[in-house]
Amino acid sequence: YGYQTADPFLYGQLKDFVKEHRSVPTEAEKIFWELIRGKRLDGYKFRRQHIIGYYIADFVCLQEKLVVEIDGLIHELPENKTSDEERTRYLNKKGFSVIRFTNNEIIGNPDGVIEKVLYHLKLCSSRNPPSGGRGAVLLSIADCTGHGVPGAFMSMIGHNLLNTLVIKNRITDPGEVLTQLNREILTALKQESGSDSQDGMDITLCAIIPDPYPDKQDIRAEVLFAGANNPLFVARNSFLQGIPAPAHGVNAAPEISLQVIDGDDFPVGGTQFNPDRTFKTHKILLGNNECIYLTTDGYIDQFGGTGRKKFMTRRFLKLLREAGGFTMEEQEKIIITEHEKWKGSDQQVDDILVAGIRF
Repeated sequence: YGYQTADPFLYGQLKDFVKEHRSVPTEAEKIFWELIRGKRLDGYKFRRQHIIGYYIADFVCLQEKLVVEIDGLIHELPENKTSDEERTRYLNKKGFSVIRFTNNEIIGNPDGVIEKVLYHLKLCSSRNPPSGGRGAVLLSIADCTGHGVPGAFMSMIGHNLLNTLVIKNRITDPGEVLTQLNREILTALKQESGSDSQDGMDITLCAIIPDPYPDKQDIRAEVLFAGANNPLFVARNSFLQGIPAPAHGVNAAPEISLQVIDGDDFPVGGTQFNPDRTFKTHKILLGNNECIYLTTDGYIDQFGGTGRKKFMTRRFLKLLREAGGFTMEEQEKIIITEHEKWKGSDQQVDDILVAGIRF
């Protein structure tokens, strides 16, 4: 399990330190481990000397993302205090809470220490609901660059790794999720060493936080977005407020104002090998009746029309503007009808997914 949270390029070196530290624990570490090992602490599972990034945590409960550090007198030195603060900031950025105890606290008052640990475990649980950070719901659409069996294999790996990062490790920042996912895929498929599998994934990932500011009635949701070769389309509400859904025809509704937020122009994993690739998180505030649209490239790349041309992004944006004033049910019909009309007698060239959410 260490490799799931460790920096993949340091794991091989750090695990030797882990083995050494486990074999010679301090007296305080022995006492604390006996109190928590084997789910003795209200069923919470702890690991000792666990690698997170390029640090080794003394004890960690991955379920609630709580790190417990036990410090000797050497940690009182100014330079070590500074180092500990940097370590805590790093772990916080990874989504972990950190609490510290001295050797004397563990040895002299173990019951008091356990009471504090239990308090922080329950606090972490309340701060990290299963749906994600701050009660967020995470939505992802993804498309593999491979086809057939290789593409299916990549889909399976990507699906499992996303579940691990978001549900188990509780990383909910979309940019951080894609950054970690890229590293995990490179490691899982050994792409850094030139393996035969060089497939990647294009992904749109959103963390949707409803009613982020209860005192601001005009803000319905906060959306955090990161994209790997995929943009996010946002329909602004300047033309949506109070518009009833017309009965028939695209031309029956006025066009909407559409914003395109570009993701990063590289995939997760794949032939453009770069273990240090990072993905940017964009923050979008949405008001009443505003929409977001996520799509794979299948719709845009479909051949058809006069001269068997690709549909292309320009036509897709025009379609969203024209359809945006309708209800979501009507929009679905319009988007499907336009695809069938454009495709005509041609074959569908790729899998297609278009998802829209109105707030």
